[in-house]
Amino acid sequence: MKFFNYDTGQRPIYATQRGLLIALRLLINMIVYAPLLVTGYFICTLMLHDGAHGLLWFGLTVLFAVILHCLLHLLKKVIISLKTKGNYWWILLFIFCVAFTCILPAYFVYTPLNYIIMRLNGNGVITFFLVICFAVFVYYKYNFLGYK
Repeated sequence: MKFFNYDTGQRPIYATQRGLLIALRLLINMIVYAPLLVTGYFICTLMLHDGAHGLLWFGLTVLFAVILHCLLHLLKKVIISLKTKGNYWWILLFIFCVAFTCILPAYFVYTPLNYIIMRLNGNGVITFFLVICFAVFVYYKYNFLGYK
């Protein structure tokens, strides 16, 4: 019997592929937003003690990450505003935002990627190039100079 123009025996395979793609997309988003989550966790360590409930830690970490994300969007608007007015302070804010959002995800990707490439008899230049490409991907995810 045909179901949606493919064999029903293939349905579990397609479902597994879709599930793996969703998991990969979530992993990439976790890495992209890692600076916000890590900073939110460090803020929580200042406010909570070690005996606090795990859900409280998780909830406050996510809450602070969302607040930091909103602050980044505010800084993005300030950067765009300063740039259109010709004020050169936007460069300093831009460098701060890019350093905060792009360096930590690139660091998280470097070690596993370097391990995989070295196991496949590659060299460090390939790893460096791929990490730079990932950092550029992260930058375009935030898009600090765009109006979107």
